[in-house]
Amino acid sequence: SVGEIDVGGVITFTHLTTTGETIASTQTELIIPPDGAYSIDVEYGQIRIDYTTRNTERFVANVIVNSASTATSLPELLSATTPVAKPIIIQMQGLVADATAAATTAEAFADQLTTTELIASSATFSPNTNVTTKGYTTSGDGGAGSWVQNGVTGQTVSQSPAQLGNALLNDALGNQWALVGSGSGCDPLAFGAISGVESTLSIQAAANSTKMLSFSPDAIYVINRGIIVKSGTLVSGNNSTLKADAAYANTLPLKYMIYNENHASETIIDKDITVENLNFDYDTITSGDGYHALYLRSVLRPICTLSTFNNGSNGTAFLKCSAGIVSHNKAFNVRNCGFDMWDSSSDGQMISNYVDSNGSGNQGIQYTADGTAGIGTSSRALIAFNTVNGVAADPGVSGIIINSLAIGSAVVAADIIYNVVSDCQISIVANGLVSDVLIESNKVYRSLNTSYLVNTNTSGSPSQVRMLNNGVFDPVLTSEPIKVKAGTGHLVTGNYTNSGLTPAYNFAMLLESDNCVVKDNAFVDGTAGYINNTSTGSSIGKPFETGTYTPVFDFGGDETGFAYSVQNGYYSITNDTCTVEVNLTISSKGTGTGALGVSLPFRPINPAFAGSVGTVANFQATSGAIYVNAGFSLGARGQILKETANGNGNVLAADIGTNMSISMSFSYRII
Repeated sequence: SVGEIDVGGVITFTHLTTTGETIASTQTELIIPPDGAYSIDVEYGQIRIDYTTRNTERFVANVIVNSASTATSLPELLSATTPVAKPIIIQMQGLVADATAAATTAEAFADQLTTTELIASSATFSPNTNVTTKGYTTSGDGGAGSWVQNGVTGQTVSQSPAQLGNALLNDALGNQWALVGSGSGCDPLAFGAISGVESTLSIQAAANSTKMLSFSPDAIYVINRGIIVKSGTLVSGNNSTLKADAAYANTLPLKYMIYNENHASETIIDKDITVENLNFDYDTITSGDGYHALYLRSVLRPICTLSTFNNGSNGTAFLKCSAGIVSHNKAFNVRNCGFDMWDSSSDGQMISNYVDSNGSGNQGIQYTADGTAGIGTSSRALIAFNTVNGVAADPGVSGIIINSLAIGSAVVAADIIYNVVSDCQISIVANGLVSDVLIESNKVYRSLNTSYLVNTNTSGSPSQVRMLNNGVFDPVLTSEPIKVKAGTGHLVTGNYTNSGLTPAYNFAMLLESDNCVVKDNAFVDGTAGYINNTSTGSSIGKPFETGTYTPVFDFGGDETGFAYSVQNGYYSITNDTCTVEVNLTISSKGTGTGALGVSLPFRPINPAFAGSVGTVANFQATSGAIYVNAGFSLGARGQILKETANGNGNVLAADIGTNMSISMSFSYRII
């Protein structure tokens, strides 16, 4: 039958007579479930009914059940008129009324409890009793929870979730209670965390109990050691703050604020850990000695998004991770690196993040291969649409860097695209044994040292770096905006400086890498020219340009003693071809020895190109053609040759008369 008594109440039916197959002393027990519905079959005969409420009060009645019984609920059964005497009926009715009142009182008592009071309570509750508390310490403090007595008894009395390290508590009688729904999401406030007060154990207990750790909006959770999260955990910050306890600043327990359970593994075990919309605050910790706010190692598909990082060493540190995503985060005053992936990571993406190091910091965003003593390869990085400001701790630090770091390590395939970097020492770097790196469509403002750098380190030298369509705006630097210093096979094309720039740098570009292609860039030349080159086998071009220069003669590279009455030089450049016009008349020939040469506005490239001389006067050699040999091995110098019976020969001092004049026009490929 169906009715409503006291949820959790225990009703015992004891047969006092033997009827049919039911012998005297047979017992049947009923516990009123949470929905208040109950149903039980009893045999005819005289039956003793024992009823114990949740408030430990006990009621007893004897009734007779036979074919004339019509009761469909316990109150009706206790009020049965056959064959119980009227005084007993009245007594039973009173007992039922008292039981109902006691149940109501118990319910009201439970509804007024806080979790702290439940832990301290010595009241007796039946198994499966559900109590919804009004708060953890005080009513309305955000720590309310629904707790059910799980039937486990004999536990250490009055233990909190923080003490037990999970979603359990023990009351003062040693009965255990479990937090309802902890598997689908836990707020640390329900485990005893208090906003603004150190609550590490409560937060860890919540993290131990769920894979959906959900912080209350805008609360401040203070910790004195890192929080460990399990594989598959979603940490939803709801714009709350996880803050390091200042009393534990720069101590080992706070090296990481959140880290994964199996971080010590050399192979991936944990997966799908996500942290979203959480603010990390390292408070007074500002060192660069490994204080990583979010440290995830050997994790498949880790994600950090919409979070903010303040102070400390690193914002995110993803090590040995695969398919990691760091997107739409912010980092402020982080002393080592805002966002970092390294230690043989693969398929990592760092997208639309913001870093402001406020004039300090070592890197804004970094994708690197391994630690200082490790060996490994990181691969397939995407660094896109980020903004990095103020990484300027010393001249060697960088806004964005791809870096192999250690001997035996490498980075393969990385795209650095559509980023904006401002007020950094070196803005964007490809460093060490890195290959197949695309640096494209980035914009760099006010670089203090170098805007774009390709360089070597102890791991090796880069190869196949493509630097395309990048901009340099208002550099503060006095060295070259682009430095390609190491490796081979790089492509530098379509890059530009802002128009109207008055450069402080000497050259627009430094090229020391071999077998490179440099073309179609639109740099404002430096005070010393377009490119400072010491490479071998490279092809250099630039957009159409005209200009003048002051040509000089030399003997074997020695210009001593030459004086001029006419000294004019003109050039035009289209892509990689330079056309030169020279008009020289000497008033005194030089005192050096060796072959006669003439200076060029730009260095040629092999193979040598022979250009003819238009007119010549007071040239004392035998008649015949005169040539200019613009060879790579000569540097920015052309050697003047004369035609001889056996071919070409050098022009020497004896071949030159007083007031010799030469007009020549020729073209050659430039570096």
